[in-house]
Amino acid sequence: MEKGVKHGIGTFYYFETADRYEGQWKYDERSGKGTYYFGHGGRYTGHWKHNFEHGQGTLFSSNGEKYEGEWKQGHKVGKGIMYQNDGREEAMEFEEA
Repeated sequence: MEKGVKHGIGTFYYFETADRYEGQWKYDERSGKGTYYFGHGGRYTGHWKHNFEHGQGTLFSSNGEKYEGEWKQGHKVGKGIMYQNDGREEAMEFEEA
């Protein structure tokens, strides 16, 4: 922390939801590389910008599915691959919202 502001590399716990973030911070925002662990068991690992998933990243669902692809301001954009928990793979493409 820098003068009460999260900045640099560290871990923050969200006790209300049992979530946690481990990674880079920039002036109190998730920014850079990091992993957000959801209290329900899923997680997102990848790049962040202004507290949003932004850039290349992977979302792991608690049911075993996984999505790898590009993100912009918290939304899937461009091309990615969904890996189903039964072993199937599906190429996907998302347009900007």
